[in-house]
Amino acid sequence: MRNLILTIFCVLPFLGNSQRSVLSSGTWHKLKITESGVYKLDYNQLVQLGLADKNPNFVKVFGFGGILPQKNSDFRFNDLPEIPCQFVGGEDGVININDYILFYGQGPDVEFESTNDVLAMEKNPYSRETYYFITYNEDKESLRIPKSNFETASQSIDYLTQIAHFEDDKENIIISGREWYGENMKFKPQQNHTLNLNQFKSDIPIKIYTDLVGGDVKSNPLITIELNGNRLEQLPFGSISDGYGQKAALLSVKKELNVTSNVLNFKYTFNNLGQSQAFAHLDFISVNYASIVTNSSKIYTVINSQKGKNLVLNGDFSVA
Repeated sequence: MRNLILTIFCVLPFLGNSQRSVLSSGTWHKLKITESGVYKLDYNQLVQLGLADKNPNFVKVFGFGGILPQKNSDFRFNDLPEIPCQFVGGEDGVININDYILFYGQGPDVEFESTNDVLAMEKNPYSRETYYFITYNEDKESLRIPKSNFETASQSIDYLTQIAHFEDDKENIIISGREWYGENMKFKPQQNHTLNLNQFKSDIPIKIYTDLVGGDVKSNPLITIELNGNRLEQLPFGSISDGYGQKAALLSVKKELNVTSNVLNFKYTFNNLGQSQAFAHLDFISVNYASIVTNSSKIYTVINSQKGKNLVLNGDFSVA
């Protein structure tokens, strides 16, 4: 389960389209999260929040994560929505010492299925955390997560596709907009980055995606990429124009290969070909890999290379 940072506050107004916000009355508890996953509020935390003597049927979770929409035409919430949660125990209408609440929290970044069964990640350009809110009121019972019926499953799987991602936003090469990149390799031509693959299933190939930007007006500088001491790729950047034209060339690398280690050590080496104005920035490294389903598996977008209309996870799940 994920760790929670708790804050208590009362009666915070939130106005939108002259609608009265759910936050306009009552006592609310603010929970900060930094990544997507299933979160647990145990008995001791419920005591800390002053909820241990309440009826669990009226304890509610509100909020949403991810990235705020850019377009005015995109859907957006006018107020905090209530989300379904699972209360384990509490059948007697009382919160006891072994009872707890589970809810799925979306972190600041967004993982999604792009194309051809590829998991991609969009990093939130504005925040490294999102917030959920806990309250108690007896207007109506709280939303609960419905039970799923797996009786019609036609295929059993023991692994899921997960994503390991590195992206370090440090520099904006045009000093404008939302596109940020890693440290300029003009000043640090060799960079090393490590990704760890959780519960890695090594008999299925990994898929590597990495983007860089860079170039020079007089030459086509080179980037060499190594993985665990072996050359993965060496490519030149495309030419860029002088003046107010194109400021950088995009270099995208896609590789599919088998590896045996769950630790991936990437080494990027930049060769400016003797041109002092040549530059390069790493945008991101993203690896899709097969992860064995266990009771410690994270909850992410479910993708499995075995196509089937109905899937059931073949694993032993429990709550830590």
